[in-house]
Amino acid sequence: MQFKKRTTISAPVQPILQRIEWGKKHPQYGIRSDKIKWTAYEVRFIGRWMEKKNKMDSKTGLAQKSTSVLLRECLYAIPSDYPEMVDHFHDSHVVCLSTFQWGYTRYLKLPDDQK
Repeated sequence: MQFKKRTTISAPVQPILQRIEWGKKHPQYGIRSDKIKWTAYEVRFIGRWMEKKNKMDSKTGLAQKSTSVLLRECLYAIPSDYPEMVDHFHDSHVVCLSTFQWGYTRYLKLPDDQK
């Protein structure tokens, strides 16, 4: 019996995403720090993308994907499906899925009128 290798949420992103110049429009572009602030733009993009994807899955009757799978899909969709968003995401926020997940966590904590 062969088992599939399990990927965790903290897996680093693929090198293809690392070669992209992220965050040219982020207010902290070019700053290297552990304390880069999430912008409302980043947080709302991730949250709305996740909500849209969850609604699509419920309409089609497909099984719900795990949050980590959806976050990975969201991250990889940015440069391919929403290239204009690359400039808004700080590169430290897309370095790995565990960091990217913080954007979604922040979105979930927003009051409904700010989503």
